[in-house]
Amino acid sequence: MTKPHDDQPLPVFINLAQVKAMTGRSKSAIYEDPTFPLPVSFSEPGRARRHARWLHHEVKAWLQARIADRDAKAQQRRHQLRVQRERRLVSRRAAPNHRSVAET
Repeated sequence: MTKPHDDQPLPVFINLAQVKAMTGRSKSAIYEDPTFPLPVSFSEPGRARRHARWLHHEVKAWLQARIADRDAKAQQRRHQLRVQRERRLVSRRAAPNHRSVAET
């Protein structure tokens, strides 16, 4: 028999209500999202799953990944807008009958 490691903290489990509060998602959205961490079942085998819990660190990591994805997409979108703006400026300067706002 192995001894438990005292230096490793025990995992923190959270219930569905806590998961919903952390994520702002409904029960069906949590269970139907294939990217969401799977719950750990504490129910007896063959019985209805009524004691599902999620690992806090997995839900937290999922949230952090969503934030990182959002930030990466926002950075990419800012870059695309900057390129489009620069192209418009170049094409306006190259136009033969270009009149600036100050000239009108």
